[in-house]
Amino acid sequence: MPDLPESPSQGRHSVQGDGDDSTLVKRDLKVVGRNRLASLVRDITTVVSQWEREAIGERTRDAMNHKRAHGERVGTVPFGWRLAPDGIHLEENPSEQQALSNMRDLRAAGHTLRAIADELNRQGFPTRRGTAWRSQHVAETAWAAYDGESEGASTMKTIWTLGHSSKRTQFSYTGSMATGVTLIQSGKPEIDAAFFRAALEAFRARKVKGGFTMDHPPRGGFGEWVQNKSKDKMLNRRTLTPRHGSFMAAILCSEGEVKSHLKGVAVWLEFPK
Repeated sequence: MPDLPESPSQGRHSVQGDGDDSTLVKRDLKVVGRNRLASLVRDITTVVSQWEREAIGERTRDAMNHKRAHGERVGTVPFGWRLAPDGIHLEENPSEQQALSNMRDLRAAGHTLRAIADELNRQGFPTRRGTAWRSQHVAETAWAAYDGESEGASTMKTIWTLGHSSKRTQFSYTGSMATGVTLIQSGKPEIDAAFFRAALEAFRARKVKGGFTMDHPPRGGFGEWVQNKSKDKMLNRRTLTPRHGSFMAAILCSEGEVKSHLKGVAVWLEFPK
């Protein structure tokens, strides 16, 4: 591809010929130049917009972490805490703290989320809304202990991805749905607790195709949802791929009462009510 003329005058000197052919060549060169410039502007705008979104997300998280570190309220008061008389700081809610402690003990003993919900109901602990506990309530609430961690959060766990036995692979992670996880693989991608909660809410009582292929994941599938929704920095700190969705789905099945089954070679997920 020849170099484009730097100015209209240079273009006139660089293109030789008479009549319509010369005019057509000069016009084509100008069109090519405009198209390249427009493409460059679009690329720069896209990069700057992405940087701006990430910068805003980082500043917001830093501000929220600063407030948390000083015991101040950030958004909704988490379960286990209540607003102090000064209207700024948080203080423990004894009854809810006891419920949280029971959740942790039961989870450490290997109970499922559903079994934990049943036990909390038997013990007479209501949810903050005053309703009976369900497995999803436990998953959504356990993360809210104000220190942001549960016992054993740093312990590495190893489980299998979903699908046909010939295609499943083992992977490891630290953390949990309640606190957010870090996948033990290149780049150590993180899946935030808020993103797990968003998935449980988005697909509540639904059956959805896994769709974990990297190229053109099925529309409406879980993999596509992970890819699109993880771009929201308020839900997850980094953008994920449909392949990350396969790990997330396996964790949901392991910890969050989500069930999986095969239709042919395709993985389908069934989310709890």
